[in-house]
Amino acid sequence: MAQDLLKEFGHLDILSTRRISSDKTFVKMDHASWRKVLAINLDGVFNCTKVFIDQMIQQNYGGWSTSLGHRTDRQLRPGQLPG
Repeated sequence: MAQDLLKEFGHLDILSTRRISSDKTFVKMDHASWRKVLAINLDGVFNCTKVFIDQMIQQNYGGWSTSLGHRTDRQLRPGQLPG
């Protein structure tokens, strides 16, 4: 997929990844739910960035990388963790 994008557009200016939030409060969250949030929010950003970082460096201006939170991050319930 990364190579297809670079082949079609020739460069990458912005790499934007998305985070998730959990519907459970921290007190009610089990380990599997915690691992899912971490896998998407941390591993997802790492994996996407890793695929494109060499291309971004070769472009001499690097480009931008951003990670966007979920729209509900500002509407968390007490005890809930942001994504």
